[in-house]
Amino acid sequence: MSAISNNPDFMALMKSHIAWLASCEDVFGPVSALHRYGRFHTTDAPPPEWLVLGPPQQCHANSSRQLLSRIMTGDHTIHYAEGFAVNLANNPVLFEHAWLVNGDTVIDPTLANPRDHLYFGIAFDTPFVMEALRRTGRYDGILTDRVSMRRLYGTPELFEQGLRTPQRDDMPAA
Repeated sequence: MSAISNNPDFMALMKSHIAWLASCEDVFGPVSALHRYGRFHTTDAPPPEWLVLGPPQQCHANSSRQLLSRIMTGDHTIHYAEGFAVNLANNPVLFEHAWLVNGDTVIDPTLANPRDHLYFGIAFDTPFVMEALRRTGRYDGILTDRVSMRRLYGTPELFEQGLRTPQRDDMPAA
């Protein structure tokens, strides 16, 4: 992680805040999924040459389009991720966000300065993302479209099927 995002105080505060938000959900939902399965993603690597920044405030569409673009080139190393980000350089307020990952390294098709941000989220398997796009017909995201998320993936068992395989492998045994 970059020096700014590798701050244990901010990381602990972020996890604590997400735990509090999850405690406010009365059923398995987006934040409880994030609390249960989320992880920090790193921002050390420079952006890849193929990355094209999309319009601001359209992170879900930008990330989905870039994912589809990478699939079309035969690159299956990139995965779609959603969760929260926080700008530690200017305005340390948690916001819902979507980005791409290669392993656990952030590729952000929306923000020009990802190294100033701390990312905590869930990376999804590409077939799961494609099915979510097909079923909803929108680029609204998986976690941020709370109605669709609860209707389509509203149990931990259904939700776990969409996690990127290494993330599933890292989960503790039940």
